[in-house]
Amino acid sequence: MAPVRFMPAYYVDSDTMKCASPSGFGGGDKVLVDLTFNGVDFTDGKFEYNYYAFYGSFPKSAPYDATNQFI
Repeated sequence: MAPVRFMPAYYVDSDTMKCASPSGFGGGDKVLVDLTFNGVDFTDGKFEYNYYAFYGSFPKSAPYDATNQFI
C-alpha cells in the first residue's frame, strides 16, 4: 500500500478540484485519491490514479508559437 500523502488542492468548480501529483512514485504505481477539508472527514468517492513513466518524447523541441508543425 502506498504511503499517505497530503497535497494542497484548490477549488475549480462544483465538480472539480485540482492538485499536483506527489513525487516519489514510479511508472505503473496506482494510488487511491480522496478529498478532505478538515483532515478528519473524507469523501466517500475514492478514485484510482495511475502514474505513468515517460522515457522520451519526439520532437525534442518545437516552434515557440506552435505554428507550421506540418509543412
